[in-house]
Amino acid sequence: MICAEQLALGLGGEDAAAPTAANDDTAPGTAGSKRTKARRNIGALPAHLPRHEQVIEPSSTLCPCCMAQMRRIGEDVAEALDRVPALLRVLRTIRPNTLAEFARKRSSRRKHRLGSSRAAW
Repeated sequence: MICAEQLALGLGGEDAAAPTAANDDTAPGTAGSKRTKARRNIGALPAHLPRHEQVIEPSSTLCPCCMAQMRRIGEDVAEALDRVPALLRVLRTIRPNTLAEFARKRSSRRKHRLGSSRAAW
């Protein structure tokens, strides 16, 4: 029950109209265009991905009842997304050791002088 003081405030009473939607939605109960059902992409993988086909043949192509040769009438195809880890490889870095002719003669002289210890401890 609404008293007379509350009606004097003018906050809207029983005769007030229903508020309009602020975000341009259609009001409930009005006939708007029917929404089409959203198409879902279930199971269809992108065409640009490379395909690896694996055919599983039956162990025997003879009918177990009459031993007649069975023929192919169709196939079931299932696609699954498969992740292949990164390709690992061995990277060999070769740094050739070079030696000039003069250095080889010089190093042969040092071998003779290594007889005496030159450790400086």
